[in-house]
Amino acid sequence: MKFRVTFHRIVSWWLAFFALLTILTGYATARRWFTNQELITDIHIIIKWSFIFLILFHLIYTFIFVNFKGTIVKNPRVHWVRLIQQITKWLILGFTILIIISGFSYYDWTKPILPYWVLAKIHVVFDIGLTLSIIIHLMAGFKIMSKRKRINKLWIDVLIITIGSILIIGAIILEILYLT
Repeated sequence: MKFRVTFHRIVSWWLAFFALLTILTGYATARRWFTNQELITDIHIIIKWSFIFLILFHLIYTFIFVNFKGTIVKNPRVHWVRLIQQITKWLILGFTILIIISGFSYYDWTKPILPYWVLAKIHVVFDIGLTLSIIIHLMAGFKIMSKRKRINKLWIDVLIITIGSILIIGAIILEILYLT
């Protein structure tokens, strides 16, 4: 049982890492941060497919092996961080599905299904929701990890909120810069 939980946590953090890499390379591709656009696009596609397989594995593993009890719903005041993590989990799943489907606009086989501009627009519009959901989900994950490790200090909470706020503000600034 302990191995399953440890393995689930390791996969979760790798998933978070690949999610952030996918988002960063996606921003770099869409905003043309690099002169060699073909290389960054290829890197984004490789990381994207790794993220897709990792999130599918994570979902299947979570539903089969991880036993979530109803304590979150029964006592949300005590488990408010877990509740935030559960809400953001479903937001991440929804946004990820939209982003993945719209990301297929890169491939020729999707052209007859929906026009490119529809898929590209969906991909760009919902990426900020995915990014913010992942950041908040990670902040909750770090808080839960610090409680589990019994590092329940005020400075840890301040650090989590500060870094999370910087990431949220950075994502919003990137989005605003892209729109202008």
